[in-house]
Amino acid sequence: MEVILVHKQNTSSALIACASNHYDYNELIAHVPRNPKVSQIVEVQPTCEMEVINLPINQPPERVSRRLRRLSDNCGGKVVRVTASTAMLRFPTPDHASRALKRMDG
Repeated sequence: MEVILVHKQNTSSALIACASNHYDYNELIAHVPRNPKVSQIVEVQPTCEMEVINLPINQPPERVSRRLRRLSDNCGGKVVRVTASTAMLRFPTPDHASRALKRMDG
C-alpha cells in the first residue's frame, strides 16, 4: 500500500511520517493561474443518463459493459460505469435513450 499525502504547512510530523510521499498543497498550486482567461466558449450539448438495474452479478463487469455497449452503441449510447448489478449509460438525447430502452428491455 502506498499513501500519498497532500497537506498544509502546519501538518503534524507524525502524519507526514506515515505517508509514502507527501506534498505541500501551497507549493503544488503556486504556479497555477488564479484567474485563467477563457479564449473560447464551447457550447455543451445536454445529455440524458439512464440507470440499468438488475444486471447479472455472476458475470465479470467487463463482459456486462461490452454487452451494454453493443446494445446501446447504435442509439448513440456510452457506458459510463458498471458497478455490481447496476450500470449508468449516457445518451445524447432522451429520444436516443428511449430507443435504446426498447432494445434492452428484457
